[in-house]
Amino acid sequence: MKKLFLLLVVLASIDVVYAETTSIALKVTGIEHIEGNLMLALYDSADSFNNDKEPVQSRRVKVTKSTMVIQFDDLVAGEYGLMFYQDRNENNKLDKFPILGIPLEPYGVSNNPKLLGPPSFKNARFKVVEGVNEIHIPLSKAEEESE
Repeated sequence: MKKLFLLLVVLASIDVVYAETTSIALKVTGIEHIEGNLMLALYDSADSFNNDKEPVQSRRVKVTKSTMVIQFDDLVAGEYGLMFYQDRNENNKLDKFPILGIPLEPYGVSNNPKLLGPPSFKNARFKVVEGVNEIHIPLSKAEEESE
């Protein structure tokens, strides 16, 4: 009986840590052409984001409707930056104007910064906490579509 009591006291004194899943639910809106794929990259540092290094996670998702939700699971709380584009012609690259580098395909960046050049992690970063983090990024119009 004493052993059982001692066991209960020990078990009651142990903090049980519940590891909640950390994830991002990205809502992409403004998809005007239901074609191609969304090509997404999630970064966790300025070095990887700004230098086109390996993302923490990446996704290729077939475009099936004008609003889509893409899930990034198994994350650690911290700061992240997201970049994506709609690969309308499915050539697995963001088509750009020669020399100028202006995107010819729709794209999106976390925090929707006004861009005069490539996005930076500083402008795109957002905080991810434990649990589900819902963010919304509208797809920009490509340069050829905005004329």
